[in-house]
Amino acid sequence: MSDITAFRWQVVPTETDENPSLHFVDDYIRLNRITEAISCGPLKTILTPFRNIFDGERYVQMRVVRSDAVDRVLAAYPEFWARWAFAPGSNPAIVVQVMEYEERFDRFRGYGYLYGYPAHAVDFFVEAAMHQAETGEFVARDFMQMPVVSGRTGMFVYAVKEGHEKNVADLRIEQKALENIAFFKVNAQQWYREDGSFDASGFLRAVFTEMGWVTAF
Repeated sequence: MSDITAFRWQVVPTETDENPSLHFVDDYIRLNRITEAISCGPLKTILTPFRNIFDGERYVQMRVVRSDAVDRVLAAYPEFWARWAFAPGSNPAIVVQVMEYEERFDRFRGYGYLYGYPAHAVDFFVEAAMHQAETGEFVARDFMQMPVVSGRTGMFVYAVKEGHEKNVADLRIEQKALENIAFFKVNAQQWYREDGSFDASGFLRAVFTEMGWVTAF
C-alpha cells in the first residue's frame, strides 16, 4: 500500500452551518470516479476517511493497494488478520478502513503490514509504542531508508531498533526496490509528456498488460 495524496473537508457543524459536509457531496462523487478510473490490474485506488477529526475537518487519504500483495500479507499473518475474518480474497479497501478505525496498537500493526514493512520492524514499532504508553519513555530508534525513483528520503522508511543492521528481510526489500527503479528508468521515458508531467496511469496500464494482467479499462 502507498499513499497518493490527502483531502480534507469541514464536517463539524459551525454557528452558521449545521451540515457543512453536505456541500462537498459532488467532490466525493468525483473522487470515487477518479479512483475507479485510475485503478488498473491488481492496483486498486481507494479512499480512506480518517477516524480522527482535526480542527473540525476530516481527512481522506487516497491510496493505492496491490490486491495480490494484500493477499500475501493476509496469508503471512493469519494469527493477526483472522480476528476480523480477513483472509486472502478480502476486499483491500475494507481491510484498510477497518484498520483505520481499530484500537491504536492493532492499527499500528495492521498498517505496518499493509505498507509492506518487515515483521521485525512492525514488532519493534508496536512494542515501542506500548512501552511508551505504559511508562512515558520514548524508545530510541533508527530508521531504515529504502531507495525510490525520486531519490528523496522519507518516502519509504520504517523504524527499527537502535543499532539495527540490515538483515535478510531488509536486504530483500532493498533489492526489490532497486529492481523496480531500474525497470522504471528503462521503460518509463515514453510516458513523459511534453510539459514534463508523467502519465502514471498510462505507464502502469502498459506494465500490467505486458505482465498479463487484465486491466480495468
